[in-house]
Amino acid sequence: MNHKRMAFIRMACFALACIAGGGTAWAQSDYPNKPVKIIVPFPPGGTSDVMARMVADELTRILKQPFVVDNVGGAGGVIGTERATKLPADGYTIIQTGIGQNVVAHGLDPNLKYNSLTDFIHISQVHSGPNVLVVHPSTPFKTLKELVDYAKANPGKLDYGFTHAASGHMAMELFKQTTRIFMTGIPYRGGGPMMIDILGGTIPLMFINQDVALPHVKSGKLRRCPRTC
Repeated sequence: MNHKRMAFIRMACFALACIAGGGTAWAQSDYPNKPVKIIVPFPPGGTSDVMARMVADELTRILKQPFVVDNVGGAGGVIGTERATKLPADGYTIIQTGIGQNVVAHGLDPNLKYNSLTDFIHISQVHSGPNVLVVHPSTPFKTLKELVDYAKANPGKLDYGFTHAASGHMAMELFKQTTRIFMTGIPYRGGGPMMIDILGGTIPLMFINQDVALPHVKSGKLRRCPRTC
């Protein structure tokens, strides 16, 4: 494999990692010579899934072998990440990782069945984006202050969605700590199902990646804080 082709693969794979030991496959002149699986440890519809499918389509086009996304959701990405470590370390299984699985999960659960530093060979990152606080337009909150005032006056009565160990989960915990409010968290397997529920009014608010939220904010289906809440 020439250096230019290898460099493209490294740049195209955003926040992706091969299972440790699979590095030999990258050095093979005929790699890939069969389909490559990209494990996304979340359900379809969230940022991770959307980005993985974009990368898979481009790698399929350029490398002339199928790159297939496999959604394995649950436990904030932990289940899919654990499953990846049980697959052959031959370079034909890639997992999309992120701050939740690589960092936060280790802090929340010291008994994880994988080690992000030793079980994976991290390739590259080509995507990042901020989280934003969004609310369903049926809520009475027009400003962030109104939301905080309501939560303080009604502790525990305001629900929010979160995915365990995800960056949005950490953003919400920081927000609650900073404003000294108590709200009830509703756990989700990933951003896709969570987005479906907030659009349907099942949950009133959540933190989520801006890339996923922005189209719904522009269409008026969600409101974004703190500009307009």
